[in-house]
Amino acid sequence: MIYGALNIKEMPAELFLVNLGGSSIIGLLGFVFACANIKCPECGAKWFWLAVSEKGFRKWLFWLISLEVCPDCGEPKNDSFEST
Repeated sequence: MIYGALNIKEMPAELFLVNLGGSSIIGLLGFVFACANIKCPECGAKWFWLAVSEKGFRKWLFWLISLEVCPDCGEPKNDSFEST
């Protein structure tokens, strides 16, 4: 998307649309991945989904970053990344 924005005057319209579409699909896949995988290691509560669906546009990221314990089970947040 950055490449497209920097070269918009020289880029054919078709290539720009392909670039924009590809970037949108990657962003959507990243959102779906985060919704499914950022969760409590104990109870499986989906923290990212809770944040974006319940905390509002301006507060979800701050809520997610400042999360200390799971809102569902009370388990302390583990800051190390573990793939489940």
